[in-house]
Amino acid sequence: MTKIKNEYIVGLDIGTNSCGWVAMDFQNTILRMHGKTAIGSHLFDAGNSAADRRAFRTTRRRIKRRKWRLKLLEEIFDPYMTEVDPYFFARLKESGLSPLDKRKNVSSIVFPTALEDKKFYCNYPTIYHLRYDLMSEDKKFDLREIYLAIHHIVKYRGNFLYNTPVKDFEASKIDVKDSLEKLNELYERLDSEFTVELDSSNALEIEKIIRDKKVFKINKVKSIHQLLSLKTENKERTKLIKDVSKQIINAILGYKTKFETILLKNISKDEADDWEFKLTDVDADNKFENLIGDLNENEQEILLVIRNLANAITLSNIVEEGKTLSESMIDKYNKHSDDLKLLKQVISDHPDRDKAKKLALAYDLYVNNRHGKLLQAKDVLGSKKTLSKEDFYKEVKKNLDDSKASQEILDAIALDSFMPKQRTNENGVIPYQLHQLELDRIIKNQGKYYPFLKEANPVSSHLKEAPYKLDELIRFRVPYYVGPLISPNESTKNKQTKKNQNFAWMIRKEQGQITPWNFDQKVDRMASANKFIKRMTTKDTYLLGEDVLPANSLLYQKFTVLNELNNIKINGKRISVPLKQELYNNLFKKNSTVTTNKLKSYLKENYKLINVEIKGLSDEKKFNSGLTTYNKLKNLKIFDQQIDNPNYNKDFERIIEWSTIFEDKAIYKEKLKTIDWLSDRQIDKLSKIRMQGWGQLSKKLLSQLTDNNGQTIIEQLWDSQNNFMQIVNQADFKDAIAVANQNLLVNTSVEDILNEAYTSPANKKAIRQVVKVVEDIVKAASGKVPKQIAIEFTRDADDKAKISQTRANKLRKVYKELSNELASETIRNELERVAKDQNLLKDKYYLYFMQLGRDAYTGEPIDIDELEQYDIDHILPQSFIKDDSLENRVLVKKAVNNGKSDNVPVKLYGNRMAADLGMTIRHMWEKWKDQGLITKTKYNNLIIDPDKINKYESSGFIHRQLVETSQIIKLVSTILQSKYPDTEIIVVKARYNHYLRKHLNLYKSREVNDYHHAIDAYLSAICGNLLYQVYPYLRPFFVYGQYKKFSSDPKKEKIIYDKTRKYNFISQIFENKGNDIISLETKEKVFDKKDIIEKLKHAYDYKYMLVSREIETRDQEMFKMTVYPRLSRDTKKSRNLIPKKKDMPTEIYGGYTNNSDAYMVIARINKKKETEYRVFGVPMRELVNLRKAEKKGHYNAYLKQVLEPEIMYNKNGKRNKTISSFEIVKSKVPYKQVVLDGDKKFMLGSSTYVYNAKQLTLSQDAMQAITDNCENDTDEEKALIETYDEILTNIDKYLPLFDINKFRDKLHAGREKFINLSLDVKKDTILQVLNGLHDNAVMPKIKSLGLSTPLGFMQFSSGVPLSENAKLIYQSPTGLFEKRVKISDL
Repeated sequence: MTKIKNEYIVGLDIGTNSCGWVAMDFQNTILRMHGKTAIGSHLFDAGNSAADRRAFRTTRRRIKRRKWRLKLLEEIFDPYMTEVDPYFFARLKESGLSPLDKRKNVSSIVFPTALEDKKFYCNYPTIYHLRYDLMSEDKKFDLREIYLAIHHIVKYRGNFLYNTPVKDFEASKIDVKDSLEKLNELYERLDSEFTVELDSSNALEIEKIIRDKKVFKINKVKSIHQLLSLKTENKERTKLIKDVSKQIINAILGYKTKFETILLKNISKDEADDWEFKLTDVDADNKFENLIGDLNENEQEILLVIRNLANAITLSNIVEEGKTLSESMIDKYNKHSDDLKLLKQVISDHPDRDKAKKLALAYDLYVNNRHGKLLQAKDVLGSKKTLSKEDFYKEVKKNLDDSKASQEILDAIALDSFMPKQRTNENGVIPYQLHQLELDRIIKNQGKYYPFLKEANPVSSHLKEAPYKLDELIRFRVPYYVGPLISPNESTKNKQTKKNQNFAWMIRKEQGQITPWNFDQKVDRMASANKFIKRMTTKDTYLLGEDVLPANSLLYQKFTVLNELNNIKINGKRISVPLKQELYNNLFKKNSTVTTNKLKSYLKENYKLINVEIKGLSDEKKFNSGLTTYNKLKNLKIFDQQIDNPNYNKDFERIIEWSTIFEDKAIYKEKLKTIDWLSDRQIDKLSKIRMQGWGQLSKKLLSQLTDNNGQTIIEQLWDSQNNFMQIVNQADFKDAIAVANQNLLVNTSVEDILNEAYTSPANKKAIRQVVKVVEDIVKAASGKVPKQIAIEFTRDADDKAKISQTRANKLRKVYKELSNELASETIRNELERVAKDQNLLKDKYYLYFMQLGRDAYTGEPIDIDELEQYDIDHILPQSFIKDDSLENRVLVKKAVNNGKSDNVPVKLYGNRMAADLGMTIRHMWEKWKDQGLITKTKYNNLIIDPDKINKYESSGFIHRQLVETSQIIKLVSTILQSKYPDTEIIVVKARYNHYLRKHLNLYKSREVNDYHHAIDAYLSAICGNLLYQVYPYLRPFFVYGQYKKFSSDPKKEKIIYDKTRKYNFISQIFENKGNDIISLETKEKVFDKKDIIEKLKHAYDYKYMLVSREIETRDQEMFKMTVYPRLSRDTKKSRNLIPKKKDMPTEIYGGYTNNSDAYMVIARINKKKETEYRVFGVPMRELVNLRKAEKKGHYNAYLKQVLEPEIMYNKNGKRNKTISSFEIVKSKVPYKQVVLDGDKKFMLGSSTYVYNAKQLTLSQDAMQAITDNCENDTDEEKALIETYDEILTNIDKYLPLFDINKFRDKLHAGREKFINLSLDVKKDTILQVLNGLHDNAVMPKIKSLGLSTPLGFMQFSSGVPLSENAKLIYQSPTGLFEKRVKISDL
């Protein structure tokens, strides 16, 4: 460790998968620490969402609970079954064993002999035949048969979507009229340009068509479409209604549906997969849930009404009117049987034997006929899995002949009734009521012979709906607000239970086994529900650890309405405080939705205004916010005494929170009963209201933090014209938020704060890594804490296609609203052509369309084919503000601000007339703003005169240039400040790094190496240091926590705004002619400009910097989830399978593929003539056993046992005679472990893959070429060839690893091909080569150079070989501490 005497600065460049860092002194010299230059990059994998893990955990829990219910059923039957057949349950457990399995002792399942079993299956070909007979035949049935039927009912008990009592449930009910009326009501609330209205007067006729089994499905669509589409006087509205109707019909009849059309939304092509699917798809439930998660309550309701109608139709098709579920299933079986005879007839008489064969194979694959020709079917029909009904129908239609039987089949297909199956995805719509109905009938019929079946339900409150004890096994569900049936604090030795306790919150009333019959005696529902609330509530984006308010909270909706009101202008003037308060009381408190028309009418009526123009709304037709909850509660007409009384506010907020959290009406009602003033009638009405969604801010932020005048944010929103962002950024509130966050951190660990922080998993992981990096630097500095930490957060570079798509969608949306007069058909067509070619990535094209194809200064039309002749000009000159964003750039014939002029467009062009538009240029800009083509900020830039700037405009410029608003930066700053209270945290905006790189030609390429993170950190540290020392009076804007200085002396802030007239804080330092950099406060020299530039360029030219990687062991899926059959049934001739379970050999039961390893080991293999070292993987599935062995102290022995088959035996299971023995020299080697073996340095990607771990560096000229900075195409062509040669030289010198797979030779051989490539392909190819050589796992296929193997693909199927001199390199988070261990010394 190094003794650091003087103060030092740490610079950090934070990304979601990297952290560049540097330690330097106050003269910008990089320090030496622990014998190394203190600059480097720390790399790690970005944090991922836990959504997939959660889904698997939920499925595991569901299956576990099903097994639990079936075990309880077995316990009820067991004493009575023992008297009849003591071995019955043993045989059932053996039923899963294959006849090929030697452990199988019996040839029958249900009955003791195969003959009895055969008779049973002849009598009852399906379980539904048995269920039906048990209900309908008045005779004593065998107890084994009764058990099988009830077992089936309990196992597949149906969904819980309906609350209808069993006795009143009608499976065939389809309420089309009610659904259409609900949809019309919901569409009315959407407030689109044209209101969608469906023709509900034809509801009965539509229902009749849906039920008609003789009408072809395609004809149903046409007929219903005509009946549903309401014709109006407006052609556009009629077309919209037709489009929406078509998609609603598609949804309810099981066709692919465009849900975006139903909700009147525009989506991009890359979103289509999320929005367009069938409600009958296998993954439809997941897609539907993902879809509604991002919608508002009204939109969600529209989709839920449509899905419920679709489910009702599907259910009515499964269960016919007046029949039980079993009867309907038997009808399906009989229909399938009749259709099979018909198909066999066609196959038998078919003149084309090839087609006949395909029909037979299609049927085998449709029903997964294991006794048929499945392998042949998969091969001939080109399908790897069982055919869906749609695919089967397609295959059948392709191969039928012209016979009468074929015509019958075609008719059945058109009716969607050919060869129905009993088990399909559609069965998901069957509710538990249908199963319980059959269970109760079986119990009633057989209870007289077996009295134990009729045992009454011990849960007395359920007796009316579930009279029998067995009913509870169907009806009982563990409430979601109770969660896993594990107490989070109970002591347990079970490893899995301990793991699951992380996800548990249940509160017990008493100990003992929990069953459906004693649940309420054992579990405290209310206490568990309260705990669930705390787990579910997300956290405030400003105040750490504070729960957010529900989106429907009265306080939160008041905030959203006032905030939106404070943003608007009426006839060019900001809304006054008295008028705002009047509108709030007289308009918003009387209407759930306030449209601009309602507001205009109110103003005209009450203020006698002739014309009213409203500006500042994000949706020009209506306010997005509203007092919907207030109006909903008021319209119930049961809270007249309470709704406007502030004393009841607290209780109303609790009611809203409970409604948001609890879907379960029972617990919601229980919670409501705890509010003593609520009457039964009020409770009943409230329980029917379901509120959804959460806001982003907490009660504490809005109504408890105060400024120096004692006012809260919500009070300021009411009493002033300021919007939320203006208020929350006031010195007083910034200070109050910082104090509250620091107070919380004093008593809370960083980990606890991150767990509760409202930010993404990727951001949380990045912050954890940043903390580790800073701790490592402090350790290397012998514990001396930095005086300052300069931080910059790098946003991920967006995918180019995504940027282009986003830009295209934004333009399409705006153009859709424009009249043809403003946006001609020609420019609309041009937009589609340019979007298709991804040319919108080019700013010139994008600006062309944003300006409606006109020059921004003259209004003259621009020829799109002559764009190269036009300039992109900075609106506000660079000498005034350094802003390269699109907000400060326009497309023009001739630039005004080429960096030397202080002219501004408003002075030169504002009052001139725009060519052929009949308006001034300034008016044209205003039109663009109103139409959404340019933002308010860009418009303000266009009309501002820097010579006449006011304090508010000055404040805006300073904030944009210096204040970082991102929440991740605030979170990092808060956490670092709490860890290092005496360190100043300086926040640097990314634009300064970008400026310096550009100004000093410090070219940045992510493809070459990882040093750019380190250089960015150095740039951040230098920029932070410059700002701090040159502009001391501006420190409150960029030093975390110092903004509060203004709250004690507001005059200071005003003085700064008044005296600051240029906002290019960093650029003016480097563009001034002099070399001395002066402090604007002391007027003394603080830096030498040349010195800074030399130091930066020197660092940029470093050939070596510290690069460290996060290493990891894994604890995740053990293999891919697909189960493959045994070899004799597999389409592949060989597959390396993993057993499904212990004692289930793959040659009988098949298994899984793609083994996953938890970590690796290095083994020394002793051969007869030599010794070698190799890397082997430790399978994830052995992790549990290895942990047990570790606890018992024989980890190495068990590990050796695990690896022995792989090392000592070949693939055929025979002993490898060349190997005498092996030892494990390193028992835990993580992924990404760096190894130095001779002149090769690589990372272990797995036990069989390696990746390069050496950083490549290129000359300044090469960097200029690959970053598109050459002056012309000729120079670039030549430079790219020279760069390719430079890369080859570097590979020859430093990257011998690429001799694997002869990559080096292939790249040399590809040089001639490279020279002959076009310029664009050259650019792309060289970036691909750099990506393949980069020290990461990217392996591009470079066909342009003739590389058939992906560059960087280095695999050793028998395990990565290592020499005895190979060294393992262990690094600290920064790489400042390093240890090298030779494997032969292990």
